[in-house]
Amino acid sequence: MFLAEKEYHTIIVGVTGHKYECGMRADDDGAIISGYIFKDIAIGICVWASDTIIRDCLFINCKDEGIVLMPTGNNNSIIDCIFIECCDGIELQQAHDSIILNCEFIRNWHAGIDIIGDPSYNTLITKCEFIDNKMDVFDLSRWPHD
Repeated sequence: MFLAEKEYHTIIVGVTGHKYECGMRADDDGAIISGYIFKDIAIGICVWASDTIIRDCLFINCKDEGIVLMPTGNNNSIIDCIFIECCDGIELQQAHDSIILNCEFIRNWHAGIDIIGDPSYNTLITKCEFIDNKMDVFDLSRWPHD
């Protein structure tokens, strides 16, 4: 996948500098988010809903994560997205039954995909490319806890 092959229509840049500033929230089930660039913001997209499709988006320097899937939603799809120099490209917080397909994770300084919470299960990660991340996939849910 090459950046030049994509057409992006809107750039969302951080404004407040707030630790958890979110460029876009998906609160309604079935939303489709496509063709955006999220740059220099804490969190690109916060997904609180189910059946959300995020495709063909670019995330650059998201200080927390490009996309966070919250525990209130499931069956979400992230397709053909690129995450460059974010803390985490995607963070799953007890997110279930989702798919991450054909995405690129480049130089993310914590993880390409960060799976936290107990449990985050049945998410399929397939045909993704991981390049120079500190960790490609970090799955905290598999670590033993008290």
